[in-house]
Amino acid sequence: MKLHIFENKKKLFSFSKDIFQTIYQKEIKKKKYFYMALSGGKTPITFFKHLIHLKIDWNKIFFFFVDERCVPFKDKKNNGNLAKKYLFDLLKIKKSHIFYIPTETPQLSAKNYEKTIKKHLKNSIFDLIILGIGQDGHTASLFPKMKALKEKKKEVIAVKKTKEPFQRISFTFPLINKAKNILLLAHGEEKKEAIKKFILEKKSPISQVNPKNLHVLLDEKAAFFLRSKAIWNK
Repeated sequence: MKLHIFENKKKLFSFSKDIFQTIYQKEIKKKKYFYMALSGGKTPITFFKHLIHLKIDWNKIFFFFVDERCVPFKDKKNNGNLAKKYLFDLLKIKKSHIFYIPTETPQLSAKNYEKTIKKHLKNSIFDLIILGIGQDGHTASLFPKMKALKEKKKEVIAVKKTKEPFQRISFTFPLINKAKNILLLAHGEEKKEAIKKFILEKKSPISQVNPKNLHVLLDEKAAFFLRSKAIWNK
């Protein structure tokens, strides 16, 4: 794990754009296409707004999703819809390069999405996965106390969060940890306890994230308890 702490959110996302470009350029030298998986929530939207300024060949990238809420595509809670609005439409990404998660029948959709990943990616290995972290320490749609945290065989599953009226579809940790690179982004004071449990105490769902190359990008507020543990980027 490489920890990078920034003075503010602006510098964090500026660096996230640069490290994305570095990873992309490194991997695209080895093969024809680059495969990445996106997360939902508010943090990726800011990430997208920085990515659109990069001068790279976007037609060489295939996009997948780490998780999805089983709501209509036009719903504001739909991760695919947000990515379409803030990234795909602005960059004019080919539809054939975007793999949205179908949500009509959660169990079957999860099974079919796993098949789609295996069809396009050798050994289901992504070049890059973008992750966030919730205040409860969840990542993707893998929440505390879920049975899904112990899943060892399936790579994509349907899950149900307590008190939510809809199901979700999510990557599991076996699939996440296969990735060549993971960028985990978090900012704000409200994330400091979650980051503490993740990195110092290793007592949250996201503590199971352990790929070959994990870059954790935080601002000072989120990294409140990590002042002596990280690479500081002013």
